[in-house]
Amino acid sequence: MLQEYQVSNDLFQNILTYYPNTPDAENARFWKGLIAMEQQDYQGAAQEFETFLKEYPKDSDLYQEALWQLGEALYASNQFESARTMYERLIEQFPENSHVKIAGAKLRKTYYQEGSYDKALQAWSNVIQGHFRRMRLPLIAQNNLYWKRIIKKPRRR
Repeated sequence: MLQEYQVSNDLFQNILTYYPNTPDAENARFWKGLIAMEQQDYQGAAQEFETFLKEYPKDSDLYQEALWQLGEALYASNQFESARTMYERLIEQFPENSHVKIAGAKLRKTYYQEGSYDKALQAWSNVIQGHFRRMRLPLIAQNNLYWKRIIKKPRRR
């Protein structure tokens, strides 16, 4: 399987080298990032997706997905602050994207992973408030005491 990824990666690199200003080059750059993600080379994937986002316009068919994948690569490599920036960009720039809900959850997880429990709690609280406003349900779940029981700080040993 590893050899198949290498052959594909080489083919995509050839497209980028010999046909740099074509729609095929755009697809090749994106797929190189996905191959790196599949091989758990998160740094390599992040570099490919960052390059994609710099080289191709926001109206590209793959731009939103590249933004999501970049956030995922950064999250997987424990670069939580950078991942948070990508998730925020996705949520703000493309609120109708299918990854927005998951990006919101990952955004909150980045705070938790960094040990910023108050920020994680506030982020969850904001989501719940927005959720109940949209649903027009009673606001009982907005009570921070309720959510403090849900999001617990890890116990120190």
